[in-house]
Amino acid sequence: MPFSLKSYLMYLLGMTFFVLAAGLLLTEKIFPVIHLPELIPMVFFFALATLLFHLYLLRVIRHNLQRFTLRFMVATGVKMLFYMIMAGLYLLLEPHRAIPFLIAFFLLYLLFTVFEISILVRSMRNNKGK
Repeated sequence: MPFSLKSYLMYLLGMTFFVLAAGLLLTEKIFPVIHLPELIPMVFFFALATLLFHLYLLRVIRHNLQRFTLRFMVATGVKMLFYMIMAGLYLLLEPHRAIPFLIAFFLLYLLFTVFEISILVRSMRNNKGK
């Protein structure tokens, strides 16, 4: 069965709110020493970046599957560069919160990347069957 954009958005929203709830639980209740007011914007930043990246890759898959690998690698490189710039800017502005920010940033990057790749693999399998 094809993986629709609507179902992707539902999965992404579910993932976003799960990560947000888990992050708030960890930072507010379990480890209150870790105060990270940027957590909510960070989660939504990663969700939006994941959505935009996914939409671009779906377009590539539909139009030219033979060039997918090259475009995936270029898009991933651009996305990583964008993430590094955003993290670097934050660290320049708020160096005293570097450690908790970087830990949260890395964990969010890892979670949203695993989510993105798993959904993308499903979409490619469904597209091959057509």
